[in-house]
Amino acid sequence: MTPTRCAFCLAADAVAEYPVSTAISTTSPVSGRTVDHGTRPWPACGSCADLVDGDRFGDLLERSLALAPRPDADPSDPLAGFARASLREQRADLFAQVALSHGPRRPLGG
Repeated sequence: MTPTRCAFCLAADAVAEYPVSTAISTTSPVSGRTVDHGTRPWPACGSCADLVDGDRFGDLLERSLALAPRPDADPSDPLAGFARASLREQRADLFAQVALSHGPRRPLGG
């Protein structure tokens, strides 16, 4: 069986999930494209689940960004900084929506 990835930090060891009560979507500040994440439960690893339970979404955002895969971009390229800022903005919006609509933690698949 393939491990389920954490929706927040992409770790391959999700242990819990959070149901959401409303559909969640994000709009890219770069392309303007909207992605519908629906109402599927959000899987979380133990570390991210602890942050969700503690209502520490700022810390969750920082963890997510620190562990995010980085494209092979030249750090001197002005667009590289814009891409990082765009990712921060998009994830901050996404996690804020999860914070407002998530239910209690439950075992993964429960």
